[in-house]
Amino acid sequence: MAVVERYSALDVIRGVALFGVLLVNLVVGFRVCIFEYYFTFHTHPGIANMVADYVREIFISGKAMALFTLLFGVGVAVQYDRARARGRRPVWFLLRRLLVLLCFGVLHYLLLWDGDVLMLYAMCGFALLLFVKASPKVLVSFGILLLLALPVLFGMTSSGAMDKEMWREPIEAFAEWYAHPVYAALVGFRFLMVPYFLSIAIFLQFVPTAGLMLLGMAAWRSGVVQHPGTRNRLLWGMVIGGGGVGICATLVDVLAQAAQLDLGRYIWICSILAQVPLALAYGSAMLLYLQRHPVGAWRVYFAAAGRMAVTNYLTQSLIFSFLFYGYGFGLFGKLNTVTATLLGILVYLCQLRLSHYWLQHHRFGPVEWLWRRLTYGKQAV
Repeated sequence: MAVVERYSALDVIRGVALFGVLLVNLVVGFRVCIFEYYFTFHTHPGIANMVADYVREIFISGKAMALFTLLFGVGVAVQYDRARARGRRPVWFLLRRLLVLLCFGVLHYLLLWDGDVLMLYAMCGFALLLFVKASPKVLVSFGILLLLALPVLFGMTSSGAMDKEMWREPIEAFAEWYAHPVYAALVGFRFLMVPYFLSIAIFLQFVPTAGLMLLGMAAWRSGVVQHPGTRNRLLWGMVIGGGGVGICATLVDVLAQAAQLDLGRYIWICSILAQVPLALAYGSAMLLYLQRHPVGAWRVYFAAAGRMAVTNYLTQSLIFSFLFYGYGFGLFGKLNTVTATLLGILVYLCQLRLSHYWLQHHRFGPVEWLWRRLTYGKQAV
């Protein structure tokens, strides 16, 4: 696969993953308070809503973000190689790039949405700098170790059971703030919640997220992404094996929730087995497909959206925060799953079209251009 083709393939996969991230963020993070999902993933009555909830939970929730995170790890390895090939100091280059991303994340969190992932990605990226010269075997070993660390730790030290009643008060508090008609008040609330969200990011999300990114770096270093045609056997193994394990673990998790069964300490390992293998299967399946079908209109549009992933991600928050929060249309808690899903599809179709149009006239998306400008300084011009 040629250089341009493999970068295009990464953009396509990133664009597809971003669509899944949009649907989950919209339905779970903007439409209602995310803490409601500690009670059940099915929050509105009706057969259609139930089907939409099951489809999202089985095939998208956790998997799209895991794939997006894997691709961030691939991106770190790509940027390192590019910087080194151009005679730059790659570690310092990546450090500047991650610092800018961290600033974007802070602003996104404070001004638009408290479900920001950019800060977490930047913090994990700093840790990845320790592994930029590591071999694929080392990257895979540490990646798996980090992914299993929390499930093993929580499995040994807790029953895994969750006191759901403790979340009723936060749900009511968040709903009240999200409905507040004064924008500055919501920003102030987010500022006060910084220690809380940082504690979640550091203690629950940092380790597995960094593990996924290391696997992404390994995929690039091992040549799976660069020369997928020479790794078809491995890719098919990931599709069949990863898909099988991921679907089985997801069904166990979803059916247990539907039956209101507590999986106890096994919930942590079940979550990892549901998300990571299926994300790897999705990525592998798309690499195999894109080898056989290198051209196509849908590929062009998804590649454009993937190239402008940060711009599209932030734009989604801008749109949905205005639609759902009190300073905008105040739809928080008022849309069912099907309506919200259709809204998400409509928004992403618009983003596909706009991304394609923008990149016909510009080299980078608006935020990507700013990211590059702040990273390179005057050299970016």
